[in-house]
Formats: sequence, structure tokens, C-alpha cells
Amino acid sequence: MIVIPQDAVPLDEEGHSVFVVVQQNGVQVAERRQVTLGPSYAGNVVVEQGLEAGDEVVVLGQYNLTEGDAVEIVNASRTTLAALAGDL
Repeated sequence: MIVIPQDAVPLDEEGHSVFVVVQQNGVQVAERRQVTLGPSYAGNVVVEQGLEAGDEVVVLGQYNLTEGDAVEIVNASRTTLAALAGDL
């Protein structure tokens, strides 16, 4: 079961999605993933489809991201926090 902060899951015209951090040509970039959500509780939500264990989910600055933007991980814990590299 994968549980992430509900704030990390913007809703747009295509449904719910999250940004994950992936390596692309040696650079960390944002990749948008459509997700299917399950139950939520206390500000967290279960992701039933669209993420795998170990995916680094952007939970800070995701509303300013677009697919392929460079990101920098600024604090990694149970949920990885990432922000736009240009905003640091």
C-alpha cells in the first residue's frame, strides 16, 4: 500500500495525478503520473494505481511544475520533498 500526502495530488481535467522525480540524461526531472486514489484519512491518501514503492513523489512546489522541469530534492524522508531547482 502506498500512502502519500493528499496535497501532493492535484486534480486537473485529466483526473488525479502526481509528479515523481526521475533521472533523464543525468538530471532529475519531474514526470507526471496519472493515479487512482483509494481512501483518505488525516491529510493522507492511498494510491491504488500509478505509483510503485520507491517512487519519489513531489509534495512541495508541484503546482508550479510541468512535465520535464528540472527538480532538486531538498529533504528526503518517508515522502520525498522536491522543489523547482530555480526556486531554491
